[in-house]
Amino acid sequence: MSEIVAAILALMEQLEVKTDQSFVEAVINKLSVFGYTVKTTDEFLIAFSIQKVITHILNSCNTLTVPEGLFFVAVDRVCGEFLFSMNSSGKLELEGLDLDGAISQIKEGDTTVQFESGSSDGDKFSALVTFLKTEGAGDEVCFRKLKW
Repeated sequence: MSEIVAAILALMEQLEVKTDQSFVEAVINKLSVFGYTVKTTDEFLIAFSIQKVITHILNSCNTLTVPEGLFFVAVDRVCGEFLFSMNSSGKLELEGLDLDGAISQIKEGDTTVQFESGSSDGDKFSALVTFLKTEGAGDEVCFRKLKW
């Protein structure tokens, strides 16, 4: 286990949010797909993003654990939250990200977003983050339990 994964898991334990090594590794690997290399200074923000997404899913579904069927939805949402926060704080350089390969076309249901080569990195980044942060809303409904 890498030092970064271990540090994130330790933070998650302090925050009393249950997650496992495979989830943290999936988040880090997904971020690398977009050309982002996780640094030790990112540990807290990744842990915070994981906590935020997991809490949202638990509250939305009214469950005590994240359903296995929402694993990849949660990974995408954590990546979206992390990238959004990094960009909002001015700590993310869009030039370092591989946005061309990441989103040449996004299809969600009957909606398609496709970029021409002339789209700016800012437009591509904004569309990617929006997609990642809202990924799986329809899937989440499948796991809801009623509150009494």
